[in-house]
Amino acid sequence: MKKYILFSGLLSLLLLTACGNNEEKAEPVPLPAQTESEESAPAEEVVNESNDVDFKEMISDNMRESDKLTKFSNKGNEIKATINLAESQFLSKKDLAESAYSAIGEILLGVEDWRVLTINFEDVGEVSFNRDEAEKNENGSFFPTAEIAKRLGNI
Repeated sequence: MKKYILFSGLLSLLLLTACGNNEEKAEPVPLPAQTESEESAPAEEVVNESNDVDFKEMISDNMRESDKLTKFSNKGNEIKATINLAESQFLSKKDLAESAYSAIGEILLGVEDWRVLTINFEDVGEVSFNRDEAEKNENGSFFPTAEIAKRLGNI
């Protein structure tokens, strides 16, 4: 029950942050070129050979504790991940997928050295955006949640 209350609080905080009026703008951090990492074959095995930005860690840090990153690759300029979303008493898996992609996308837009972010949410669907599809407001860059929902088939 504590996890659900914590998740609800984090979701509310995320929504309030997106609607807030913060004058500071996050500057993208230029980074050296990524090395390729291999896609993992078995479920729940994640392979990441990158010594630069740890995109896998950034994704994991922006997921609920009960969700699992089952596959990850960073080849060229494309980040691909597969996430198994745990059930929620309050939100559907589609709603959880929208929220997760939004949070992960917002964090990754703060760093450079990638062009495409594709996340497959097991039992829900796949969402993919090119970096240049991000929108900007006074709070920074983001992928529009309505478009995330549309690409997941929620609209």
